[in-house]
Amino acid sequence: MLTSSSFEKPKFERDLLIPAKVWDSAVSIVVVNNDNELHQHGTGTLLRVGECFFVVTAGHVAKQASEYNKALFLANPNSHISLKGAYCSDDKQDIGVIQLTKSDADKIQDKSFLQLLDIDFSTDLSGGTFGIFGYPSKLSEPGTPINNRMLLAPFQYITYAYDGTDTLENFDDNFHLLLKADKIANSDSDMNPFVIQDRQGNSLEFPKELGGISGCSVWMLDNQKVSTLDSTKKYPKIVGVQTGVYPVPKIIKATRWKWVSTLLWQAFSEIRPAIELLRV
Repeated sequence: MLTSSSFEKPKFERDLLIPAKVWDSAVSIVVVNNDNELHQHGTGTLLRVGECFFVVTAGHVAKQASEYNKALFLANPNSHISLKGAYCSDDKQDIGVIQLTKSDADKIQDKSFLQLLDIDFSTDLSGGTFGIFGYPSKLSEPGTPINNRMLLAPFQYITYAYDGTDTLENFDDNFHLLLKADKIANSDSDMNPFVIQDRQGNSLEFPKELGGISGCSVWMLDNQKVSTLDSTKKYPKIVGVQTGVYPVPKIIKATRWKWVSTLLWQAFSEIRPAIELLRV
């Protein structure tokens, strides 16, 4: 069994664009195929509610692994953690949550669990600046029986709400949030635009070819509609989970976090009081 992963730094400084809290709570979700190769599959977020520990991701990340009978793991530097028993919403919401045991949670290295206070349930997000952070499959190098160390490269992106009124397939404003993905706004430390390339140097089409970031959290980094004097709003806050893209027009789709909390409430009765208290 392949047992280890290593993580590479991106092409720009760690905290230049995305706050440390985002980095530290994001995890890589990997699968083992029939050749005993370890492949990057999706991205998740670590969440703690009371004494319960979870990985939150997109529903299709868990469903696809199950459909192809592939074992699902949380990438960890020394020993990967098996992910079983995912609770998934319907395909429209496309949310998945997986509970971790306390012993597995203790094994996770160099990461931290978020809490419910890190969530923003606001419905009007039109004034926000958003960040996403995940692990694209085409930026990774699979682990094999010969070379069992898998390489993962993170991707971070800053953007704004998409304000179009297009009729998009499988979109519902009650469930979803749309983000602009019409250009690469990120840059290196010299503020020069960069081209996204895979490990072989081939240019990747954005956002279409960034599979593997599915399930990453969408963070609100700032909100122009909220006064800086409002002490109840301390960003960054999670507002959604990335669940899809529209190549034309170039849009990133996310499911609002309201539906993540709804799934958690339905699946885990022991944490209902905490969720209900947050929504008061």
